[in-house]
Amino acid sequence: MVSPTDPLPAILSQAQVSLSSILQARALHASRDAAVTGRLAAVAARADRLLAVLALLQDCPPLHTPAVRARAHHLMRLAADHASALMVMAADSMRGAREREREEEQEQEPREEELRHLDAVQAWLEGSARELEGLVRSVYVGLGGDVEEGWWVETGELVEVAGKVREVLGCEMVLVENLRDRLREGTDEIIRLDDDDAAALGLPQTTIARIEQWRAGVS
Repeated sequence: MVSPTDPLPAILSQAQVSLSSILQARALHASRDAAVTGRLAAVAARADRLLAVLALLQDCPPLHTPAVRARAHHLMRLAADHASALMVMAADSMRGAREREREEEQEQEPREEELRHLDAVQAWLEGSARELEGLVRSVYVGLGGDVEEGWWVETGELVEVAGKVREVLGCEMVLVENLRDRLREGTDEIIRLDDDDAAALGLPQTTIARIEQWRAGVS
């Protein structure tokens, strides 16, 4: 069993297996009822979205933060549970379809419990994608420095990763949004962050003026 301390690529791979099983369960489901097939299609669309985000993470090691690892492991565990439940549902539907065919009976209305279950899986997949995408956007790729020396961003790495994130998520990373004007100029390999930049990104501010204000406050 993959643990939270295992390398993130292993966690991502196992999560991808479970999400792929969700897609397989949809393909095996024998129901032709519109209420069921519509929900299964929605579940599959959201599973595909999550698979795209996981593939992005596999391709971009700079996005491998502790927060991303923890969320991916949580996703992996719950995806396996949902996949197992949907596989059981699919098996039940195939068994029911064979019995109806043998008895020449019409398909019964889907059980309310089944529809609620599919709605819950769909909501979970949508929420999981939203949370993971938010974490990915918030990674400060290329950020270096400390409170004493100041902060900077290596633009080459940021631009490369941000392009891949934009292609998959359809939006910009938070760091790119904050440095948009200077990145657009495209001349500096290193962008030095000032106090306003640091404040916008939630980083400790480092100028001499801020240090002197702090010293005055504690003296």
